[in-house]
Amino acid sequence: TIKEGKWDGPHVSYYDNGKLLYKGTYKDGKRDGPWVTYWVNGQLLSKGTIKDGKWDGPWVGFNEDGTVWLEYTGTFKNGVRVK
Repeated sequence: TIKEGKWDGPHVSYYDNGKLLYKGTYKDGKRDGPWVTYWVNGQLLSKGTIKDGKWDGPWVGFNEDGTVWLEYTGTFKNGVRVK
């Protein structure tokens, strides 16, 4: 949905191969709420919450082989890793 020229509401995107790239929600043109992204092979890449377009709260990132990607795992506030 587009509201006043900005994305607003649930949003899903796919790779050219038809596999899910990400799913989440936009509010006033910014990502906001639970967000999940996937690698092109269908494996989970990351999951967490976004607030006002920035990572906020616990996030977990995964490598293509399914192992935890430590660089993208932790607690974030305003898009910055705090823990």
